[in-house]
Amino acid sequence: MGLTGPWFPCGMGYRIFFKGTFTTAAVKLHLAVDLVTGALTWYDLTSGATHDSQRFPAIRSRCLYIFDLGYWSLDLFHRIQAQKGFFLSRLKGNANLTITKVVFGQISKRRVGSDLRKTPILQKCGNTVELCALLFNKNIRLDVRVVGYWNSQEKNITGTSQI
Repeated sequence: MGLTGPWFPCGMGYRIFFKGTFTTAAVKLHLAVDLVTGALTWYDLTSGATHDSQRFPAIRSRCLYIFDLGYWSLDLFHRIQAQKGFFLSRLKGNANLTITKVVFGQISKRRVGSDLRKTPILQKCGNTVELCALLFNKNIRLDVRVVGYWNSQEKNITGTSQI
């Protein structure tokens, strides 16, 4: 299931009903689309200031949710895992990830237990890596699978998934 939450600016007279983030007034349309059939499966209309992760369809087991960084929320990821669902999202730059297993790639196995952001990749030329990691904050700890590559512009590993 693919999710998106585009927003659209609207006239100042609507600011009472639809507070904006980057503009005075905006409407956000949250959509979920079945990526196999192309059918619209869920929608919601909110103010533009509503965080995407606060508007999410009912989570179904064995469903793969694909979304952008607007939905990045460990609480949401935890709810998806608790319902036996799966998610695929880019990796947020400041995510706390501890490597628990090197599955594939040019990362030394000695780096198990290390912070992914501080881990050097042996050959930083777009090499793909696959890792098991612990994604965490002070309240939530999630076992995830990270598939990514070295991003030479940002000097980090780009990409994540929990499958």
